[in-house]
Amino acid sequence: GGGDNSENLQAAFALLTQAGYSVAGDRLLTPEGEPFTIKVAYYAPAFERIWQAYADSLRLLGIDLQLEVLDAGVWIERLRVRDYDVVSYPFSGATTPGDDIRAFFSTEVGETQGTVALAGLADPFVDALFARAKASEDLEEIEAIGRVFDRHMRNQNYGLLLWGSDKNRVLWWDYYGRPSDLGIRAPYYGTTGSSWWKDAARVDSLPARLALAGGLID
Repeated sequence: GGGDNSENLQAAFALLTQAGYSVAGDRLLTPEGEPFTIKVAYYAPAFERIWQAYADSLRLLGIDLQLEVLDAGVWIERLRVRDYDVVSYPFSGATTPGDDIRAFFSTEVGETQGTVALAGLADPFVDALFARAKASEDLEEIEAIGRVFDRHMRNQNYGLLLWGSDKNRVLWWDYYGRPSDLGIRAPYYGTTGSSWWKDAARVDSLPARLALAGGLID
């Protein structure tokens, strides 16, 4: 949590040297003698601080991570034709493996440009997991397949998991009832407002509560 990742950097450097990479001054050279450079394409300037932390770590290895902030239209076109070394792209899916996640990682979709399968992944094991999950009607089995999928994807290093949060920050009128008011487990993520309802008693008491609070705050 403090940013000191020296053990991982040392392990990474050992793997790179075993693969034929070498050091010249403060630069890491590929086995062909070229500077090791990676270009990251993204369009939201807010992500620069996320990528910069990673770039700072790679610089300690002599790797030059170049950040390309693109116009949204150019970025979309680059995604469409898969013209990038690395692309910054958020994705989310259901808590169990289904067609939404399959769209990102299956071989069938990965072979087609213009889709959200930006890694162009072709992994028979992943395809087999999706086929098994789709054929199953046992929720426990499907959830187990999801855990296997998650572990496999992380072990294969198919993506750089840059950041995340286990919290959702939501502001809402307090006259809405929610599933948790009935003792029902809240969703793992997201607000799922379609399952909320107006609580008649809270709606009726709102004017008095607003007056007591001094009205709305601008």
